[in-house]
Amino acid sequence: KFVVIKDKKCEYNSQFQMYLSTNMLHPQYSEEFAAHVMIVNFTSGGDVLETQLLAAVLQDEDQQLYKEWFHISTLESTVAVSIKGGQDSLLDLLCSFDGSLLDSTTNLREVIRIKDELGATAKLKE
Repeated sequence: KFVVIKDKKCEYNSQFQMYLSTNMLHPQYSEEFAAHVMIVNFTSGGDVLETQLLAAVLQDEDQQLYKEWFHISTLESTVAVSIKGGQDSLLDLLCSFDGSLLDSTTNLREVIRIKDELGATAKLKE
């Protein structure tokens, strides 16, 4: 097997691996390059790095398990974003009150609606 690098034909070994590193905080890679490599962000915390490596191993070892894991991870992220949005809405609403919260039935209904949404979202997470 051969690959062409610039104008030169080079022998290709399927066991060849290359490791690159950079000090750049947010390196920009072309889509073509990113499609052929596994990018590991070592500036991330331990949990994020562990998740990246787990994804890479699952993708290589068991496609079906990877798809299930990916679906669950995506659902968890969606739920976390939804909960954060609900909490932010609730805090904004509470900060915008003039006077007592109990004086306005509209405000109380909104607080109860947000609370119910957060409860439903939390049940999804379980």
